[in-house]
Amino acid sequence: MLNVFHRKCLLVGVAVTVSAGLSACGGGSGSGASSGSGASAATQAPKQLVVAFNQKITTLDPDQPIANADLNALHMIGGGLYEQRAGGTVVPALAKRATVSPDQLTWTFTLRSDVTFSDGSPVTAADAEASFDRALADKANINGAVLAPIASVHARGKTTLVIKTKRPYSSLRSVLSEEGFIILPKAGLAKGKSFFASPISFGPYELVSRSGTDATFRVNPRYWGPKPVVETVQFRTIADATSRVNQLRSGQIDYAFDIPPSLLATLKGDAAIRTDVVPAYGWYSLDMWNQAPPLNDVRVRRAISLAIDRDELVKTIWNGQNRAVSGYWPPTMEGYDPSIPTTADVAAAKQQLAGTPCAAGCSLKLIYSTAVTPFADQMTLLIANDLSKIGIHINLVQEDGTTLVSDLFAGKYQLGLYGLSDFIPQPDGLLPYGLSATGGVNANFTGYRSAATEKLIMQTLSSSGSERASDLKRVNEVFLRDQPFATLATWAYVSASRVPASVISDQPSLLMEIERRPGE
Repeated sequence: MLNVFHRKCLLVGVAVTVSAGLSACGGGSGSGASSGSGASAATQAPKQLVVAFNQKITTLDPDQPIANADLNALHMIGGGLYEQRAGGTVVPALAKRATVSPDQLTWTFTLRSDVTFSDGSPVTAADAEASFDRALADKANINGAVLAPIASVHARGKTTLVIKTKRPYSSLRSVLSEEGFIILPKAGLAKGKSFFASPISFGPYELVSRSGTDATFRVNPRYWGPKPVVETVQFRTIADATSRVNQLRSGQIDYAFDIPPSLLATLKGDAAIRTDVVPAYGWYSLDMWNQAPPLNDVRVRRAISLAIDRDELVKTIWNGQNRAVSGYWPPTMEGYDPSIPTTADVAAAKQQLAGTPCAAGCSLKLIYSTAVTPFADQMTLLIANDLSKIGIHINLVQEDGTTLVSDLFAGKYQLGLYGLSDFIPQPDGLLPYGLSATGGVNANFTGYRSAATEKLIMQTLSSSGSERASDLKRVNEVFLRDQPFATLATWAYVSASRVPASVISDQPSLLMEIERRPGE
């Protein structure tokens, strides 16, 4: 499922690993930059973890998660046909195996017969059918772009599920591992909205309590797979990032979620705390409203992109612990092209501006929110300085998070700092949401329209193997040609913890992972 600061607005989830061999998958194992050894932390997994988020849980409806804690909670309690492991590997969960018809339009899944929900009731194909039917019928489902290729879902007996698609869907298994596709009991779904106050599911954890800004989860004793090594996980809401870090220092919390890169330096040298900067499946972007002057002129958009020194952004904001991006695909995904320059080319930018409304200079408003992007103040100043070199004056306007998202959706802006990221290293979310007019967020909020690009999107999502690799390359070319917005840097997940990576770690999927072991 895509983040909507991302398909879901810098929304991040929690998942679990299944073997000791997968536990060292945080920054220290190459998935991102890491500092601090956490050497003073107990080598044995604690019985309880306290995790601090910047927002409380707002919903446990998998169709409508809008906060970081929502997605974390759904990953704690949710179980689906597949699940994602460390490094983006997708493995069977409820689905034991799958077969695909020769025309690639019918998927038949054989389900495990030994799985029960946390209340003890069996998980059947009828529950899966009801879960999919509800998701498909929900016109406001935030997972619309990845649901769109699914034509129908039907149960055959208790352990067979048939999914028919409108086109070949080579990434379906990966998509089905996302939290938007968790399987819930048919009887519970029949209760309507009241069910989601404390939903029954079959994930590794179950919800014990939820009150005010906090929530508590414990290991689901009926979980069919290896049990998590931590018995109880508490979610605590601490809106201010500095307060989250201070409470981490004092031992009041064990894990600080989503901290600004600027706070990493304050934790350097603390042996009790480890920090991670993990690159995700997406990027931060400078969005441009394509439907009004002067940004309806592709030459102005190209000039803006060419003038930005992305390498300097990464050096200044992340102290070099991230990757600059100027093409469509981030370094964490297939299709990434390292040959696309990320340094500024002022001369080329000025050439693009010749004959445009900004040839002799112009002024543009750039909206942003530190509630959505913690380092937005710093990044927007750097961008404004870069654009001043080509005669574009930037008027910076800070907004609250809700207003920013509203203005982006409505096209009530010229430039906006935002971003897009997905939970899987497949193009099925990032591509339609970022470049399609009908993908759900209006081509990354830009109003970009191109029949040729829509055709390319469908072709790419239906292809596989070498054909898909060629299509992904073509996406890069079209993106740079039309430049509907400018990618800036790889989406990076920044966290700090008092607990070793052998217990809890971060993944490029933007999921925290609590280790599970057979026999625990």
